[in-house]
Amino acid sequence: KIWCLRLRGLIVGKGNKNEPMQVDLCYPDKFSDEKFCKQKYEEWVEEVKRTVPKEKLLVFDVTEGWDPLLKFLGVDEPPNGQHHFPRFNERDEWKKLISRISNIANLINIVTLVLLAVMLYFILT
Repeated sequence: KIWCLRLRGLIVGKGNKNEPMQVDLCYPDKFSDEKFCKQKYEEWVEEVKRTVPKEKLLVFDVTEGWDPLLKFLGVDEPPNGQHHFPRFNERDEWKKLISRISNIANLINIVTLVLLAVMLYFILT
């Protein structure tokens, strides 16, 4: 699963210069185990929360929008309506994108077939 590979990229081999990260995630028989991976991820998150000073750590949930991030960074809110919070990963947005791509592909296929038919007509006549 892709999420396992991304999780592995986040955790395995990372660490600071003073304390190398344990690489117990490298066991292939465990790494395909979703429960094990989630447990390791949660342990890693808790370790970050314990070790990073609170004033330098933002535990951010993107569903909360800009507010927590802006407050944490100490910057002003963008002018009203100028910068919408990105929500490209929402299911409806993906469905629209896939539909557009499919429509373009269908149009290209139709144009190609018409051009081939026209070329064939002129070749045969």
